[in-house]
Amino acid sequence: MKPLTSLLFAAALALSPSPSKAQRPYYYDPHQIELKEADAVVLGVNAGIGCAFGVVPSIVRKNKVSRVLEDCLKGMLAGTVIYAGEKAAAHASTPGMGWAAKILVGDGVSMRENLALGNGLFDRLAYDIGPVRVSLGTKEANSGKNVQWHLLPGSLVGIAANIAYRSDWNEKATLYSGTIVFDYYRKGKFLLSEPSFAGITTGNVVTMNHHITAHTEDGGIGYTTPLHPHDFTQAYNHEQIHAAQYREYGSLDLVLRFSDMYRRTMDKTHLSLGSDIVAMTLMSVPGGYPVAEFPARQLTVDTFYTKWVEE
Repeated sequence: MKPLTSLLFAAALALSPSPSKAQRPYYYDPHQIELKEADAVVLGVNAGIGCAFGVVPSIVRKNKVSRVLEDCLKGMLAGTVIYAGEKAAAHASTPGMGWAAKILVGDGVSMRENLALGNGLFDRLAYDIGPVRVSLGTKEANSGKNVQWHLLPGSLVGIAANIAYRSDWNEKATLYSGTIVFDYYRKGKFLLSEPSFAGITTGNVVTMNHHITAHTEDGGIGYTTPLHPHDFTQAYNHEQIHAAQYREYGSLDLVLRFSDMYRRTMDKTHLSLGSDIVAMTLMSVPGGYPVAEFPARQLTVDTFYTKWVEE
């Protein structure tokens, strides 16, 4: 644990707030959670994916039909929990909702992963805490230890990039949402983004832009004032959903760990690559966002999905 402790201590020193940052905005804009017709669609998608996580491995294990159906229902339950978490993330501007989102998504994804591996639903629970994924569970289900931790490269890139670009750490937003949040006040690009971005999620690190750039009528580029506070908050909530989805992408590690080399490397280096491999794959598929969310660009389907979660 010493390397992890040293890393976190160094990060804390680098991100220590100065007195001038005491008035950092939090994007506070709480509003009531409403369920609409679109929610049924997104809930159905999550439930369907959860069912697949249960059914496919169950069929491979040649279980009885009754057990296959049972695993489908358990997967649907896991998908429902994931959706509840993402719905909470869409309201992360309300203090505490971001934390609820992280816990619910972590629970739901862990349930889905346990089901796929043939474990009990709660034998292993994994949550993202900043750039670290912490898993708790039985030794049998958690690679021989009750507590495991792995660093998330994408999130480390997000933190390093914000430090390099001299973004300001928003300690209040980070504390209230459970997600590391930076405010970007410089004019110009951030990583591979265009200056018109309102928010970017790198790994599970959120960066909000306070100098949004827009094209003028004659085709030129002119710096505009920030978005209306309500629109800015909506962009913030949108990025919080992407931060929650990063945990979902980590399920790829279930497949990768069937490789002895990957498993040994993962356990020795304490690096988890699953989330970033999925994110980078999504970046390579035509039809997504412009390259503005490295390394978490979303597919058109994911964009559609995220939009409906927010409504």
